[in-house]
Amino acid sequence: MIGDFNGDHKPDIAVVCQYGSQISVLFGNGDGSFRPPVLNGPFPTARGRILALDVNGDGRTDLLLTSFGQQVLTGVPTCFGGSESGHGNDLIPLISKGDGNFNQLPSIPTGGFYTLWGASDLNGDGIPDLLFNDDTQLDVGFMLGVKGGTFSPLTSISTTPGLCSNLGTVADFQNNRKPDLIVNSGNFDGSSPAVFRFANNGNLSFAMPVALVSSTNQSLGANIQTAAADFNGDGILDLGISTEFANAAPFFVLFGTTPGAFKQAPGSLNLFPASQWLTLDINGDGKADLAELGSGGLHFYLSNGDGTFQHIFYGPGVADFVADFNGDGKPDLGGVAGNSVVVMINTTVFASVTGALNGASFAKGQAVTPGSLATIFGSGFTAPNVNGSASSIPLPLTLQNVSVTMGGIPAPLLFVNATQINVQVPWELTGSTADIVVTANGTALPRFHAPIAPAGPGIFTTQSGTGQAIAINNADGSLAGPSGSIPGVALHPASAGDVLLILCTGLGAVSPNVADGAAASDAVRNSLVTPTVLIGGQPAQVLFSGLTSQFVGVNQINVVVPDGVTGTVPLQISLAGITTSDQVTVAIQ
Repeated sequence: MIGDFNGDHKPDIAVVCQYGSQISVLFGNGDGSFRPPVLNGPFPTARGRILALDVNGDGRTDLLLTSFGQQVLTGVPTCFGGSESGHGNDLIPLISKGDGNFNQLPSIPTGGFYTLWGASDLNGDGIPDLLFNDDTQLDVGFMLGVKGGTFSPLTSISTTPGLCSNLGTVADFQNNRKPDLIVNSGNFDGSSPAVFRFANNGNLSFAMPVALVSSTNQSLGANIQTAAADFNGDGILDLGISTEFANAAPFFVLFGTTPGAFKQAPGSLNLFPASQWLTLDINGDGKADLAELGSGGLHFYLSNGDGTFQHIFYGPGVADFVADFNGDGKPDLGGVAGNSVVVMINTTVFASVTGALNGASFAKGQAVTPGSLATIFGSGFTAPNVNGSASSIPLPLTLQNVSVTMGGIPAPLLFVNATQINVQVPWELTGSTADIVVTANGTALPRFHAPIAPAGPGIFTTQSGTGQAIAINNADGSLAGPSGSIPGVALHPASAGDVLLILCTGLGAVSPNVADGAAASDAVRNSLVTPTVLIGGQPAQVLFSGLTSQFVGVNQINVVVPDGVTGTVPLQISLAGITTSDQVTVAIQ
């Protein structure tokens, strides 16, 4: 079981020993490692599940279990047609002391053969309530949580008449903060199984059951497992269902279409009979995946978003619970293997956007500019060692199955690989911020909120934002740099009076306008605002400021080298309150 048993906001693990009902607590260090276990008990032998829950609201996780009680019940009807007699079950609260030990509070009779199933806030008061299955399978039940750490007497909920029933899932499928019940039902002999939804009316009553799937429209066996998760990443809860049938365990998904409504996905997969599975987003794409402890070890099934899954066999492993044990935002796995607790840290590289910078300067903290070139950084854009470059103008909107929108507007692409995308910021983008959305192989990655500004200059260099500027001497076509300083590149210092063609980006709007992804080869397009250019700190006369004729999103500034400047000196552009880095240089003789 996972919880925060000492209130330090780091996930801990509690393990119930098989014999003696002793409990071992392993405090997590927050980095995937754990302190030596604290063993305490014995406690009453649990019947069914043990729940980890903060009962009294003190920030420390407590434990709840059901065990044989003092009350003797006789002749209690069961769904099998007979009756059951014996000691009824009691709820046993174990309150955490914060040091790995627990105080056992007085037991609470359930009034029947009820065993703990889970917890949910049924009445919306912010206090978790307890849910129970009935060993007789005639109904299910709940105890309302009361502020201070107590619970109301158990209330039963009638399920499907004539069918044996067990809780399968509790989740807010209506998106109204009223969790519904998913009940798995069938005849006592295992025939006519079905999955029903009991909609929560919000007043501790539930609507009549609605069959979501039954043996008449799906091959269902008696052993049904269900889980609520978003398998297609559309923000609406779906329902995953597995069932054992004819020595197989088919798994399929009911997609949530609108709150409370479902349709069956066309795809499915086969799990291993009697296997244990759980849901988690392994690769961070917003779609729930499966981890299954089945034949031969641990199996992963990555959701494709259409009800089908990509099967990956991992090998020996565990899949008892999910938590972020090392605080990196990724779901890890844990479980018990023999006499050991095993934790498996998720090392998957999540596909995400981490930044968007000026495509020439890469200046941190600077907004990107409409019409300019920008570089988007992140991970998982393409497969490793796969890249794509635009081969024609106008620039394409898709490369290697990758596309980008900025403020909802498609952005033309120059280059993509696994960690970088070079784009032109759409000219028509307005406002001070915009959401950048990268879609890779049909999956939209989480939005990145980027600042936008009308202008934000950056000078292209030979060293990714610093060093030798791309400043071309109009006299001989060489770069204005120290001779021979870069092997294979024609460099020669400029002289006073020479005209330099500086390549940059981010100078803002031009006239006349030009389409996104297009070059300015058909007309001269001047910047609406002329920048200031400094060479060695001295203002340089600007002859032209606008777009280059052959490159998309690239500005050109033609300047005259001023007198009185010699050596390797800074080349800077000042515009809209931004002055570019003094680490960009040219050579003057």
